[in-house]
Amino acid sequence: MLFLDAVFIGLLEASPLILAAMGFTLIFYLNGFMNIAYAETITFGAYFAILFNVVLGLHFYMSILPSMLFSGALSVAVYLGIFRPALNRGVGPTEMIILSVGVSFLLRYGLILIVGPEILFLDEPNITYMQVLGLGATNLQLTALALVVVMAGILYWMIYNTGLGEQMRGLASNHDLAMASGINPHRTSVAIWFIAGCAGGLSGVFSGVFAQVSPYMGWNVILITM
Repeated sequence: MLFLDAVFIGLLEASPLILAAMGFTLIFYLNGFMNIAYAETITFGAYFAILFNVVLGLHFYMSILPSMLFSGALSVAVYLGIFRPALNRGVGPTEMIILSVGVSFLLRYGLILIVGPEILFLDEPNITYMQVLGLGATNLQLTALALVVVMAGILYWMIYNTGLGEQMRGLASNHDLAMASGINPHRTSVAIWFIAGCAGGLSGVFSGVFAQVSPYMGWNVILITM
């Protein structure tokens, strides 16, 4: 029973990390390099939530979906503008990691230039304490955990039961053979970077509401994820 309690508490506390790990792993699995700039996808997810929740006044739960979508769009924009041209030129995995560090700094300090370095806070929804398996948890924690389960299920189903997942597995296994088989690597990559961006944005939203929003929050999350 103690083991189950520890697992449940760990999942509640680590749900934003799990979401970040999903997106980070998708990009690594597809393109074969550690995208350090993924930290800023997480950060921007929290700042998009600030935009919708605090600035525009949407309820916290209503701000989750647009924050996810904007993070996914940002992820695709970074891929198309920076990473795809580098991959097309045959840049190796080590150089791609170095490039991603530079992109991370560019996005982070560009964000600071626009919004400033101050710590911000999301408007939390009404917190309700519940008993689950004899343990206390808030409705916010349970919502984050439920979204982790839903996203993990969707990703598993997508990878092993859809054409996109088959294309992704083909590209990850043998890029040249996959292209010879008629798989469009760019279209598949755009889809995966969008999904990974949405997962990172969702991680940023809950990391921000559980603690605080700052320009360095994504970096702190990605260090643990790696």
